[in-house]
Amino acid sequence: MSFLARLLTSRWGPIVTGAIVGVLAPVLVRMGNPGNMGLCVACFSRDIAGALGLHRAASVQYLRPEIVGLVLGALAAAVVFREFKPRTGSAPLVRFLLGMFAVVGALVFLGCPWRAYLRLGGGDWNSLFGILGLALGTGLGIVFLRRGFSLGRNRLATPALGWMMPGLMVVLLALLYAAPFGRDAAGAPTGPIFFSVTGPGSQHAALWLSLGAGLLVGFLAQRSRFCTVGALRDLMLMRDTHLFNGVVALTVAALATNLVLGQFQAGFEDQPIAHTNALWNVAGMVLSGLAFTLAGGCPGRQLILSGEGDGDAAVFALGMIVGTAFVHNFSVASSPTGPGAFGPAAVVTGLIACSLIGLVMREPPAAEGARGCGGRGTGMDASGSDEREENGGRTRALVPPTGS
Repeated sequence: MSFLARLLTSRWGPIVTGAIVGVLAPVLVRMGNPGNMGLCVACFSRDIAGALGLHRAASVQYLRPEIVGLVLGALAAAVVFREFKPRTGSAPLVRFLLGMFAVVGALVFLGCPWRAYLRLGGGDWNSLFGILGLALGTGLGIVFLRRGFSLGRNRLATPALGWMMPGLMVVLLALLYAAPFGRDAAGAPTGPIFFSVTGPGSQHAALWLSLGAGLLVGFLAQRSRFCTVGALRDLMLMRDTHLFNGVVALTVAALATNLVLGQFQAGFEDQPIAHTNALWNVAGMVLSGLAFTLAGGCPGRQLILSGEGDGDAAVFALGMIVGTAFVHNFSVASSPTGPGAFGPAAVVTGLIACSLIGLVMREPPAAEGARGCGGRGTGMDASGSDEREENGGRTRALVPPTGS
């Protein structure tokens, strides 16, 4: 265990994590998950929202066990390595809104940052426009960080709060096992939990395989601080490639695995669950990149932090789930034919809203001494011993300052 701890907190940690994600995701596709969607936090949050009846897009409804696994795997790692630190209190409403806007952009592009790189590893050249947008959005977020943007400090909280998000994941797993509770005469599910019978929601690997993959990735990502948005931020802000090496490893491993499995299909046309509108592929991920940077990490990283007991990250993750319902209820989500009817308007609205958040949110004067930037995406050193967590490019103490 000590060797694993040293490996994952060394410069090899993000590389190992990225490579394993790059292998597992195509394998999950081979075992039943949608094409180029072995692991996609935005898409899987959308499926969970549909399964809970928050939207009624019948083709994308399934309680994805990969999401459950990511949170519980991170919880296991945090408990084993004594990094489970319940904390909360940093601009929860803003984080919720950022989570909503992040998935607006992601579902206009049709994928989170993880899926953008997995699509590239599968030969989908449309992903290049999404990755470009992600980089531009991250760069815009850095501009706000340099101008003093901060969501403030959080504080240590009662242990019960830290168990809330893992507890919700256990409930989802129980519902997945018991659902759908009822079917009509034609055999279609009647709820309260809904499963797709056609479309991407009906395509999934076996429960145990999906859950196991999520648990493994969650465990590794918690230790290595793996974050695709943090990788771009650190590369641009400090020329630090520590996290970015993990992104490269993910893409290369996905490419190699897809080639071995015969799943590599190069080109722009006829890619699984993707569209060819370059403008809105770029613009959608500009919005996502900006929202994720302001919130302090990519969607996978937010789930990992929620497993560590971070209530702020849990609020962001819940914002993503609610946001995906909004996206489908209001015809915002894209389809293989292109952006939804209100997708472009929603992206523009989100860019304006997130830019305003970036301009007006500042660290309170009493907390100015807490400024800094975590070189490895979390404000922790390689050993993970520093009791600090990154918040939108600022390092915030988990222990309240003296006199607070």
